[in-house]
Amino acid sequence: WSEEENPDIRNEKRRLSSVLENIFGGKIEVTGAASSVPGKAGNVNSRAQKRYRFNPAMKDSDMRMIRTSILSNQFLSEDEKNKISSKLRILNMLEENQIEENVEDENDTDTEEERYGIEIFSDEDPGFPGEDNRYLRNIHMLDAAVKGGIQIEMTYGTYDYDADNGSIDYHGRMEGGREKWYRLNPYALFWSGGYYYLLATYVSGFAPPYIKEEGTPINFRTDRVIDVKAPRNGQDYVERENTSVRLIEFFKTGKNGEQIFDQQLYCSRFPKMRISSHENLVDAQIECTPWSLQIIVDTFGNMIKVTDSKRKHGEDELDYNRRPQKFLVAHINKVEFENIRDFCIMHPEYLTPIQPQRLVSEVTKKLKQAVERLEKI
Repeated sequence: WSEEENPDIRNEKRRLSSVLENIFGGKIEVTGAASSVPGKAGNVNSRAQKRYRFNPAMKDSDMRMIRTSILSNQFLSEDEKNKISSKLRILNMLEENQIEENVEDENDTDTEEERYGIEIFSDEDPGFPGEDNRYLRNIHMLDAAVKGGIQIEMTYGTYDYDADNGSIDYHGRMEGGREKWYRLNPYALFWSGGYYYLLATYVSGFAPPYIKEEGTPINFRTDRVIDVKAPRNGQDYVERENTSVRLIEFFKTGKNGEQIFDQQLYCSRFPKMRISSHENLVDAQIECTPWSLQIIVDTFGNMIKVTDSKRKHGEDELDYNRRPQKFLVAHINKVEFENIRDFCIMHPEYLTPIQPQRLVSEVTKKLKQAVERLEKI
């Protein structure tokens, strides 16, 4: 259409071209090849060789990236995610990357992958460059395992200093000279503090020695997951173990009997994703200002209780409008001690721990140690 001289015909051809592009999900483009005329290499003219290629409007890799962003969106319900994903499947015409394993009967569509919702992609899949491809594949696998209620095995990355070249080396965690594989029961995927986490527990018999309590929750950042696979028992996937006692309170039962993860309650209990034992939960009181209250709510959610502070403050303590500062007390119940301790240490200028005394002592001790290190510089 771009070569049409008549403007009316050109506009009509352009409109039809746009319609065809939408119908076929892309457009055919003319590209120049090496010309048969010396000095004219690459020119698209009447004397040059022409080649045609199909340029899809949305590639398979684009669709998978969009689907991953939908699956990881904390503001969408499961029904909304499924509805949007189904529309994407209609749009996506390129399915050659998806393969099935262990299909005994070609007419039997109820395969393990379909029953559990697991999508398996070829290792040679060129849809994404390098690490991005692996990361999005892992997200798909983790999401399918959570929804399908099956166990997973995965490797997890860590950072080390490489003294030979002075760089930071990223590699899988090692155990006994080999890359360590975690055997896990996956329960939820959720966002917290700018990171996307997997909530899981160790499968019985696979927990490391430092895990003293069976069913202790553990959190993994999904961007550090290197590889994921679903173990099998013969031809069947291994079902996830029952939700541990320590996790039951963080799941609600939906209308259709499905288990819904209460992300806000969980993140308010373990904002730094550190979990130790039941005995280490404390009821904390943190003094703050109306401004610094925002920091607390951003971390622990809006379920906290707030009262006016009864502590005496000097009249020289002013807010940003040069008015006498107002002080509040945030009551944060049943929070992991190490989490609330580190939270107070991170914001000493804006937050003051009041209760329990153990929290006050620990924060004071850590801050004094930091000052001592600074004074030695």
